[in-house]
Amino acid sequence: MIPYRIDIAGTWGDHPFINAIYPQDVICVSVDGKFKKGMGLSGSTREVIIKNSRYTMKTLFEIENKGKKFMSGSQDLLGIFLPGLKKLKYKENYWPENNYLYITADKLKWLERVLYLVPTKKRPKDLNVLGELRLTKKKAKIYAKSTKKVWKAIINKDIKALGKEITNNHNILMSMMPRRDVNFNIKSVKNSYGYKLCGAGGGGYLLVVSNKKVKGGIKFKIV
Repeated sequence: MIPYRIDIAGTWGDHPFINAIYPQDVICVSVDGKFKKGMGLSGSTREVIIKNSRYTMKTLFEIENKGKKFMSGSQDLLGIFLPGLKKLKYKENYWPENNYLYITADKLKWLERVLYLVPTKKRPKDLNVLGELRLTKKKAKIYAKSTKKVWKAIINKDIKALGKEITNNHNILMSMMPRRDVNFNIKSVKNSYGYKLCGAGGGGYLLVVSNKKVKGGIKFKIV
């Protein structure tokens, strides 16, 4: 079974156009479930792994990006390949420093209980989310600090802090990459603690934080 990847915080922090301005953490998790294709859960990376499973992670990263105008980040691949929840550290590189942090089973079970995926729409194939960037060192630093707060909330199993900071993380990234935006049904997040858009942007699943059942929400298993 090859899992999918959910990016919880620090999305796009695995690209030097952000992590060369200020070092970034990326928090991601490998999951099993029934998901739609093209919705920000690294489905295309998953297909590369399935077709080339005998290769190492770095070789797969090279295979996936060969001939690409815009590179896929390594958190897609590592988020699938490495088990459970990960915090990957990036500095001036597409590949992380050797700091893979894992979380105990009780925290993973807690995450499974409080996280939902809500579909929006598929990202248009012709959309270039990198077509408009509003990057500053100040924003990149605030983004990095926000991701660390998300990690702290997970460690403490603090649902209010998690929801607040995931939303903050989402909004900071949107301010740097406005073309990631997508219209969605606000009712799906109205009574939640917070939310973010998964994947590259312009469409995909919303990751919603809630201790109550979310309308249209999909559950998943962390693997």
